[in-house]
Amino acid sequence: GATPGAAAVAALPGAGRLDAIISSGQSADLSVKLGNGDGTFQPAVQYAAGYRPSVAAVADFNADGNLDLATANFGAPAAVLLGLGDGTFLPASFIGSSGGGGGTGIASADFNADGLPDLALTRNDNVVVVVLNLGNGTFGPASLLPAGTNPQAIAARDLNGDGRPDLVVVSASGARVFLGSGNGAFAAPQSYAVGVNPTGVAVGDLNGDGIPDVVANNQDSANASVLLGNGDGTFSAAVHYPCGNWPGSVAIADLNGDGRPDLAFANHIPSAATVLLGNGDGTFAAPASFTEGDRPFGIAAGDLNGDGRPDLVVANYWGNNVSVLLNTGPSIGFGQQPQSQSVVVGGPATFSAAATGTGPFTYQWRRNGVPIPGATASTLTINAVTAARVGSYDVQVRGGCNPTAVATSSPAVLSVRGCNPADVATVGSPDPFSGPDGFLTGEDFDAFIILFFQGC
Repeated sequence: GATPGAAAVAALPGAGRLDAIISSGQSADLSVKLGNGDGTFQPAVQYAAGYRPSVAAVADFNADGNLDLATANFGAPAAVLLGLGDGTFLPASFIGSSGGGGGTGIASADFNADGLPDLALTRNDNVVVVVLNLGNGTFGPASLLPAGTNPQAIAARDLNGDGRPDLVVVSASGARVFLGSGNGAFAAPQSYAVGVNPTGVAVGDLNGDGIPDVVANNQDSANASVLLGNGDGTFSAAVHYPCGNWPGSVAIADLNGDGRPDLAFANHIPSAATVLLGNGDGTFAAPASFTEGDRPFGIAAGDLNGDGRPDLVVANYWGNNVSVLLNTGPSIGFGQQPQSQSVVVGGPATFSAAATGTGPFTYQWRRNGVPIPGATASTLTINAVTAARVGSYDVQVRGGCNPTAVATSSPAVLSVRGCNPADVATVGSPDPFSGPDGFLTGEDFDAFIILFFQGC
């Protein structure tokens, strides 16, 4: 279609092969391209979706077991296209506008715990529109939330661990987080500063602590804002990373198979896709760019050719086409990462990792980046741990069928502690740590401080 602005991927017929859904503003349609399973696609089938549709949400809205599509569009908050189960769709039905303004972003989740996916949409008259699913692919009356100035994108995710989906919205006013009540209502928003003119948002665990984090791409400041979650629905102040000029949207995926989430952006100018590899702690390496089509704006990630590596689909706004970037990186990931631990002096410590991808695999454990001789199994056991063995441990995995493919696990920290409180000296009381006057010597005081802060 003309001026495609967003991309999504999903297995629409349920055949296990990913398909692409592209929303095109000028031609007012959704283009559905069914995947062949090898990274190529069948010709697009286009479905009218209303005036200037934006990014599509994919869910089973009428509970018939088939995936459906919903898209925000400028003529009404949403168009819903019910799927027939074979990758084709019925003509769109439209949700009433409930006021002025056009739709700019859309997200779907079960907001009222009735087992049906609902919709939340951003609208350019500074509101979020929430509509609850009536169970047959139609939706009830809209409720409105304050979205900030000119909201552009929205994501739904449980941000505070209570099992209820929440919302995060980005606008010219920054990022706003709405915690869900579980009955379709939301609490007053909490606001966070991001960069200038954010146009996309994504949610994922960026630092491996099991808590969702937020990333927004900022078109006018040419950077991405990463907000790490605290677990209660609040977030730390944003840290900004350069991600190329005019980033239109962002996707989160493990692009290099090291078990750490990475970021991918579609850059409108100078027509490139930009990748920031994650360090596993919520920070990111310098950007790397890949040549793209004409003025890309939308991006989505998924394994398009079945090799276990996420690929990229990019919607090229001025090119009226999509670009497919097949991942040529290592086909190794991690199903289990080594975990940090603190053990009693003299006790054992065990680190374990499990690789995923194309094996057989070889393992090499490292301490502080230095290979450990003979540590070549998926499990590393250290007997009789002493202070000399503390440090940061990781494992490098190589694919036996492709010895050039390598992935490195997240680091795990080993620390030691004394076996009982008596190991911590008391100032003024003679004990094995004390000097001749009954007080700690300089060296012993250092040892005392270390043990104290390690939890004794």
